[in-house]
Amino acid sequence: MGSVPLAAAFDVLTMAQLYTVALVTGVATVFFDVAHQSYLPRILPRDQLVAGNGALETARSAAQVAGPGLGGGLVQLLGAPVAILANAVGYLVSACACAGSAPANHSRGPHQA
Repeated sequence: MGSVPLAAAFDVLTMAQLYTVALVTGVATVFFDVAHQSYLPRILPRDQLVAGNGALETARSAAQVAGPGLGGGLVQLLGAPVAILANAVGYLVSACACAGSAPANHSRGPHQA
C-alpha cells in the first residue's frame, strides 16, 4: 500500500499497480479479520472475553461508520496519495502493536485447548 504514494510522487502510478495493491490488501484483510478473532482468547483471560469481544466490535463499528467520512475529508484536504500513505502508516502501527503483544499465560483447565 505504501508503494502507491511513492509511485504517485514520481508520476509512475499505473492501474495495474492499483489493482495489485487492492488485491493484496483485500487478501491481507481476510487473514487479519480471522486472526484478530482467534488471537483474542490468547491475550485475555476467559472471564474477560465477552468484554474484550464487545470492545473489539465497538471499535470495528466506529471505524466502519467514521472511517469513510474521515478518509474522504483527508483526501479532500491533503490529496489521495497522502491519505493512502496515512492508511499505510496505520496498518504498520497496527502490525507492530500486534507483533509486540505476547500471548498471556493463562491457566487452562483440562477441557480447554
